[in-house]
Amino acid sequence: MEALWKIWISLFIGLETYAMMKDGGDTLSEWVWRWFNVVDGWSPERAALLVFTVWLVGHFVWMKWS
Repeated sequence: MEALWKIWISLFIGLETYAMMKDGGDTLSEWVWRWFNVVDGWSPERAALLVFTVWLVGHFVWMKWS
């Protein structure tokens, strides 16, 4: 199982590095900002993204809210 995580992380880093070197918005963070319609200022989409991010960090780092 540990090998699968290493493969996944390596693929992610490779794909993100390739996307960052290209012109255009191809990185994962740019796609997420587009999906949640993140623009300057606050919006319901941005609030939802913030809540999800807080949950995800709590879930991964402190094993909360499983």
